[in-house]
Amino acid sequence: MRTSQTFSISFFIRKKKKQPELALLYARVTVNSKSLEISLKRTLPVNRWNQSAGKIIGNSAESY
Repeated sequence: MRTSQTFSISFFIRKKKKQPELALLYARVTVNSKSLEISLKRTLPVNRWNQSAGKIIGNSAESY
């Protein structure tokens, strides 16, 4: 019997309401079409986030 399982991780940000120039970093883990969102408890500037690549731009200390 052959089984088909899927797994993926994607990263995204959500802007803060009181500070729209900052955002919180989240990870979405999906297994077999069931997803779970996890806050990574990291804050980053919105203008440094690359939406299409799903990562922060740059190689400074704040990028790690």
